[in-house]
Amino acid sequence: MVDIFKLKIGDVVHVPIYPKVRTAILEPGRVVYIHPQKRFFTVEFSMESGFRIRESYNPYGPLGCSEQKEALAA
Repeated sequence: MVDIFKLKIGDVVHVPIYPKVRTAILEPGRVVYIHPQKRFFTVEFSMESGFRIRESYNPYGPLGCSEQKEALAA
């Protein structure tokens, strides 16, 4: 998944848009915000209809990695 320690604003990441999770399709989106303590990041998606939506992701939740949790705890 996404390594939040290497993530920068403006990066394009491929993550699921939550209303579409059941389809398991990873959509490309641009990172627009990263919490200063790396607790979450926000991605903006440009939809086919012209709308833009934003979703926030917890890198330590279901999409996250336990190695990142251990690195933060150290």
